[in-house]
Amino acid sequence: MDQEIVEKVTFPDNEDLVFCLENECLIKASERVKIIFDDIDWNQITSLDHFEIFFPLPSNLGKRIHYYTRERDIAVVHNLKWKSGFLEVEELGWYNQLSNSIHVLLFPLKRESEFLLSFQELLEFMDRLQRPAALFDFDLNHVVYANQDLYKINFFPLSKLGSGFQLIDFFVDESVFYELLEWRDSDSITLRRQLIMRLVRPEGNWFEIDFSKVKTDRGVLILTTLKDIHNFRSLHENQVKRNLILSKVSFVQNSFLSKTSGFMPYQLFLDTILEVSNAQYGFVGEVGTSADGNKLMKIHAVTDFSQNSPAAKKLINKLKDDNFFFRHFDNLFGAAIKTGQVICENNPPTNPHSSNKVIPGHPTISNFLGIPILSGEQVIGLIGLGNKQGGFNGADVEDLKPFATTYSVILNALDNEERNQTLQKDATDKALILSTVGDHSPDTIAVLDAEYEFKFLSPSYKKHFGRSVTEIEAKRKVRALIVKTLGQKYWQADEHYRSRLRITTKELEHRWLETSINIFKKEGRKKIIAFIREVSVQVKSEQSLRASLRKEREFKMFLSDFMNIVAHEFKTPLSTILSSLELSEYYLQSEGEEKLEKVNHHLGKIKREAENLHKIVVSSLTYDRFVKEEVKLKLEELYLNRFIKESLVQYGLTDLVLFKSELPETFKVEWDRFLMQTTLVNLVNNAIKFSPSRQKPIVSLVKTENGLELSVQDFGIGISQKDLPYIFTPFYRAANANDIEGTGMGLIAVKNFVKLHGGHIDVISELGSWSKFTLSFQLKNEVFD
Repeated sequence: MDQEIVEKVTFPDNEDLVFCLENECLIKASERVKIIFDDIDWNQITSLDHFEIFFPLPSNLGKRIHYYTRERDIAVVHNLKWKSGFLEVEELGWYNQLSNSIHVLLFPLKRESEFLLSFQELLEFMDRLQRPAALFDFDLNHVVYANQDLYKINFFPLSKLGSGFQLIDFFVDESVFYELLEWRDSDSITLRRQLIMRLVRPEGNWFEIDFSKVKTDRGVLILTTLKDIHNFRSLHENQVKRNLILSKVSFVQNSFLSKTSGFMPYQLFLDTILEVSNAQYGFVGEVGTSADGNKLMKIHAVTDFSQNSPAAKKLINKLKDDNFFFRHFDNLFGAAIKTGQVICENNPPTNPHSSNKVIPGHPTISNFLGIPILSGEQVIGLIGLGNKQGGFNGADVEDLKPFATTYSVILNALDNEERNQTLQKDATDKALILSTVGDHSPDTIAVLDAEYEFKFLSPSYKKHFGRSVTEIEAKRKVRALIVKTLGQKYWQADEHYRSRLRITTKELEHRWLETSINIFKKEGRKKIIAFIREVSVQVKSEQSLRASLRKEREFKMFLSDFMNIVAHEFKTPLSTILSSLELSEYYLQSEGEEKLEKVNHHLGKIKREAENLHKIVVSSLTYDRFVKEEVKLKLEELYLNRFIKESLVQYGLTDLVLFKSELPETFKVEWDRFLMQTTLVNLVNNAIKFSPSRQKPIVSLVKTENGLELSVQDFGIGISQKDLPYIFTPFYRAANANDIEGTGMGLIAVKNFVKLHGGHIDVISELGSWSKFTLSFQLKNEVFD
């Protein structure tokens, strides 16, 4: 592939395959895909045509060069000829128009593990997993092992667990256990479910649970790992509910403002409240005073329960005859009206305000929520709800606050409309109602004509754009928000648009504003109604949620790659150790003077392979340390020259490298000794490992204008320009390094250790000649004795 083409293509770290469509050549193949699909001879796949031979798409989709450029984002399942049968493969991919390349990810949908794991290795893995885990026998009757993290979230007495506690008892929904038994007897290897388990708290806790069938030297066992997602589920459900509430409130407001004079929004309003609250019954009413000075309530909308029974139908008809007026307040909703306080009662018969009268035909009320509608300190209306499954609580009151505010605005607006019936023009009536709504609403409300000229702007704009903003400035900002929101990107349905945009106030505060727009025509003229509200809290919650999801995806990718590399790297050393042990046993049972020499030879091989396994474990532990967010540096003052020399001596590297320093012996830094020693030794070992029988690598310290540079240069095999972008990716091995021992985890640890110290790492290299790794640090002050 031309060098010019390579330089203009950039790739993320998680792709399996990348093909350049300019000449259809393969320019990247990940180690992951080679390990997973190890039955494929990847040396034969050098172009897109070769790939089509091994991984053909279904015939109805055609060739990838046409399918990808037409569809852009791809998700397709196809069958791969695999060993003695077929393997179902899911292919995800996309077309990058800028670089004219296609990018592919391949996932086997059903594939059994091909290596046997010892029982002891499995227990050690569970202890290091740092999340609750349990191991069950294949019959799911007994717990073989549970790690400490699982015991921490168990609230049952240990004596009960020890007396025959069954797995089914942990499930809130016992049917899940029988689903688990069906999976156990199926061909599927893994199962993932989000479930409520009787752990952490008696009422249950949400977990994401992975079940896996694991082959061990004790037979097939069921490994179960749990991830606590209770807060995530609660946050997500609350956010969905909050968005629903805001959407419903906006819908009621828009419906009220866009309808003609005489439109009564009460039934729409009640239906929306019932949907949000999940209550079975409800009413909304307006509180006033009768001619004799006594309180009364006019019910504007009520749940129709007339079909419950003949008595219920008779009661509804009686209420209709009285125009739905209520004059008796010796009950729960009367208490809310008289006190002006919310009444939340989940056991009405025991409440002192309850009359406990039996009214023929009236539904039995198992719980009640009464929310008074206030104008200042005066009660002008009431929202009454009943029979919510599970009862009402403070969260319901918070959820319904926007509706209570909207109902108050509507009652005030309609009251003003009635007092001004002498006005002849509907436009004048609507303007007065709109003005009243604008005065009471916490939202900024704007009405514009087709030329974007303002017909109305509520005074709430100061809450959103800053106290010091003028009306002229506010109109300019509101007009800009509306124009941007009316783009295709924010279209919702029909003539409705909604956007979330960040603005900066005159006081230099950053705020997120949601703009909801409805366009309608009246008498042939287009009108634009916009509601603007601040949603900074919701946006921050959503950003936090997305960050959590991104971290979870990164962890899952790491765990998958880690298990693949462990399976790959452990296989060869273990095979060598086992064969050497068998040969040693044979030699020890034979006769002859050479048997000890042969046994010693194989003991040496066992020692070397055991050391290789130890290096892999140490590398994984080092990587595990820096990926945790709670890592804290153990800083101490170090004489830099002395620190470098002592580290080289400690690891026996002094005679293998040249050390040069431009810094005085008194120069000090504040570093974490362990992390930076690990970094230095890793780079030096790499330099020696990749420079066989050549000039000694050079370790250099140089003072720069703003700090210092620590570099390690070797004179070895070098790194190709194709591999350079990926050397800091976990488990990545350059093409010319596959025959040299290593795990692919060292450099990512180096990069992150340097980053933790406020530095960064740069690499330059010439293939076949040399490589140079430079660590750069900015120092606030030079420290000398």
